[in-house]
Amino acid sequence: MPATLHSRARLRSTDGDSLVMLREARLEHVAAIRDYAVAYLTLDTAMKRARDDRRASDYGPWAFIGVFDDDDIDEFLQEVNEAIVRAASGEDHSAVDDLVRQWQMSARTLSDPVAREILTGRTEPSDWVEVSGQD
Repeated sequence: MPATLHSRARLRSTDGDSLVMLREARLEHVAAIRDYAVAYLTLDTAMKRARDDRRASDYGPWAFIGVFDDDDIDEFLQEVNEAIVRAASGEDHSAVDDLVRQWQMSARTLSDPVAREILTGRTEPSDWVEVSGQD
């Protein structure tokens, strides 16, 4: 790939304004990292307040995370922080996309009260009945 595709070009006007040209893919990558960083900081700020003082909107674009307990949210913050740092050092942010998607799927599962009880081990043997097949 030519070196020009990895670089940027700066154009200066006579009044001192400066414009930078770069590959569209690079611009999209930088914008995605910015969006993830803002979402991370929004969630991190929300976590500094007591659980009862938080609203879903306080979690920003990651409002789905509210179904988890605070220990799980802290784990999410650690994982997403590492993924953002790795993505920022390269040109691929798909690992952050994948991580957030996995947590979203888990959040959907935990939003179902029955699934939540099963997954958290809050069921009793009496909660289950044997089903016999019909012939």
